[in-house]
Amino acid sequence: MKRVFFTIIFLGTAGTAEAQEPGRRNELKFMTGLTAWLDEVTDYSATIGGAYRRYITPRLSIEPEFLYLIGAGSIRDITVIPNISYDFRPGRPIRPYLTAGVGWIHHSEKYPGALLPDFSFNDVTVSGGIGVRVFVTPRVFLAPEVRIGFEPIFRATGSFGFVF
Repeated sequence: MKRVFFTIIFLGTAGTAEAQEPGRRNELKFMTGLTAWLDEVTDYSATIGGAYRRYITPRLSIEPEFLYLIGAGSIRDITVIPNISYDFRPGRPIRPYLTAGVGWIHHSEKYPGALLPDFSFNDVTVSGGIGVRVFVTPRVFLAPEVRIGFEPIFRATGSFGFVF
């Protein structure tokens, strides 16, 4: 299952910038932020990761992302989500966008010294949200983003990225 998923992501992002139509570019961004999980209580995880955006049209793009979430104690999560994004103001220095994706999450937790065994599982993650890319130079941008979904329920990230 993992091999098929990663093969689809690789094939969807394969290619070079030279083969694209003029005006279309790729973006690479690095993210950090906070993720909230809603259970009996709300748990929070620090979030770090990255994404690669490839434009299909001037407004529509695909954006596979990888995130590593660090929760309390030994709680760790990894997500891989292929997203679809829609830009409202392409070519402008301030670009609001919508994004949504369905992907994979791996959760793990260790119980050192306890009678419980280590615990891990794989599941589906779904989220959608809004963001805005603010270009500080023609090729460098900052991008706050907010998402809601299921597993996790809420995510707020800030990104630093560049266009190539």
